[in-house]
Amino acid sequence: MKQQQLDSSTKRPFVYPPLPAEDGLRLLILHPSTANGISEPLEGTLASVPFSEKPKYLGLSYTWGGGDYWVKWLPDAWRERPYIVLNGRPFEIGQNLAVALARLRSDLPLTLWVDQICINQADLAERNAQVALMAFIYSRAATVVSWLSSPPFLLPNGPWRRWDMPPHQLATDDFRFSPGVGGLPADEPYWTRLWIVQEVCLARSIVFLTGDGLWSEQHVAGLVRERQGAAAADETPMARLVRARANRFNSSMRLEALVEKFMRCGCGERRDRVYGLVGLANDVDSVASAEELRAAADDGAPGRGRGVLLIDYARPFYDIWCDVVAFMHFRARPRLDFGKTPPEMEDERRARLVRFAAIVQRALDGGVETVVPPLRAGDPRRVTAKGYVAGRVVSLGPAYGDFVGSFRARQRWVGSWEAEYAGEDDLARLREMEETYEAKIIGYSRTELGLVVPIQSPATVAWSPLRSDGEPAEAVAGDGIGDSNGDQPDCEPRRFLGDKLCMGLAPSTAQEGDLVIRFWNCDAAIVVRQEPDGQAQDPTTEALYRLVGRADIAENYKRENDYDHHAKDRMVIHNALYQDGKYVPDKNKVPRTTAMYVRMDFATLQNVTAGIGL
Repeated sequence: MKQQQLDSSTKRPFVYPPLPAEDGLRLLILHPSTANGISEPLEGTLASVPFSEKPKYLGLSYTWGGGDYWVKWLPDAWRERPYIVLNGRPFEIGQNLAVALARLRSDLPLTLWVDQICINQADLAERNAQVALMAFIYSRAATVVSWLSSPPFLLPNGPWRRWDMPPHQLATDDFRFSPGVGGLPADEPYWTRLWIVQEVCLARSIVFLTGDGLWSEQHVAGLVRERQGAAAADETPMARLVRARANRFNSSMRLEALVEKFMRCGCGERRDRVYGLVGLANDVDSVASAEELRAAADDGAPGRGRGVLLIDYARPFYDIWCDVVAFMHFRARPRLDFGKTPPEMEDERRARLVRFAAIVQRALDGGVETVVPPLRAGDPRRVTAKGYVAGRVVSLGPAYGDFVGSFRARQRWVGSWEAEYAGEDDLARLREMEETYEAKIIGYSRTELGLVVPIQSPATVAWSPLRSDGEPAEAVAGDGIGDSNGDQPDCEPRRFLGDKLCMGLAPSTAQEGDLVIRFWNCDAAIVVRQEPDGQAQDPTTEALYRLVGRADIAENYKRENDYDHHAKDRMVIHNALYQDGKYVPDKNKVPRTTAMYVRMDFATLQNVTAGIGL
């Protein structure tokens, strides 16, 4: 959202009527028009109203900036600094909003809620509080009008009909829908904006207004079906938004599903990729009592369900990322596609953790640090991810620079595979993988290459779900193996080859025998090493492992329909029963799995998930 507008005549901050002491909002009473066209100045009154008075108003959904392609249709006076005379003083507004208000004007006063006008954007406390109420504001509106700023702007020949009527009257002759001759633009920037998702989905009743027509929700849904068909309904932003509204009552409105689906939507403030969806999410509260906050902060509290995410635009990106990831890991209900037994449901949260942590980083678009952040003093929280052993390092090859710059180094590297793989089918598969992977890593930037680094994280420990003692205690002997000085020349990543057709780039501190752990539905991978003092009789199930660093690995399988069945299968635990928080053998069968748990702090998780491919 933008900064507070100034009174254009004095350049002094506009004086807003104070908000009600109880939950309430400011409303714009748009004065009637007496002439046609957009040349007549806009005028209005801003008044504060508590929700307890049951105010009747329209919510306006629009894009703040609008598209430059229609500016030529504006009067000269509106091309640079359009304004509305508000409470007797000129108040600057955006071009798109100015045209929308001119299009909406009636022969009677029209009551609207418009975020650009009704919220004091420069007052951070008010902004936080009103954004937290956004779901309430839009759901209480009699109708939400979605303004699509498409030319030509054929304003009516006479005063516009009344808009301030209840939803059940929208189909009457007084409110006739008239789809425009120019059609409904699917490429309009409106469909790609983040805040539009909440505004469209929360409306009890919604209409779509263009420069030359008025469209009902049913009109728009039918148009999507006609243009694309149900099978391709997610291919355009317009279709995606229409489908989100149709599914607004089901589990697709969970916060994590919303963040993933709309993480690339445009917004002026990156925090809105979270805050702009909190009001829409059906499993998150944006306001809470002190008692509810204490319960939400207790990550060990029993039961799952709703959580709390308070709106705070002063909060650092890293802390917002921690809040959202912690909510997903500790509070959100599991999805049932990983299974319905208690251990399967608990492991579902662990299995999705790494991918979701990366999604939130991507949604915040670089706001979260992309280098190892300092450990937050006094933050005791640990999260446990579930992955699987993708392979064991059997040989280490040239450093990245030598591999890229020396034909001989590359030739020796490829030739060395035959010492580890004897079967021609395996060698053929490795050559195929190498062709694709080499083309990928040759184009790596310094930033991308810098992600394959040693990581020093004493708090991180990995173990097999079949470990007889179950989850290790918090205090585990041993220091961090990695070294976080990844920018140094001698810390350049090296090519590695593992068993199970695993290959890629390993951190400079990797050794033969280290394990490569991969995570579900993403290309995140880490290298871990068995603790040197581990004397377990069966190291595959009893040993503890320490983090060495982050790896980059070549794909050896394809995901189907954005769902990683291969990784899910590799995390299954066979021939074991879950009892008292751990797995025990099922009768006389030998338990087996390639699954691994990895417990880490938030700083390490952030480093592992920065910039990964989804």
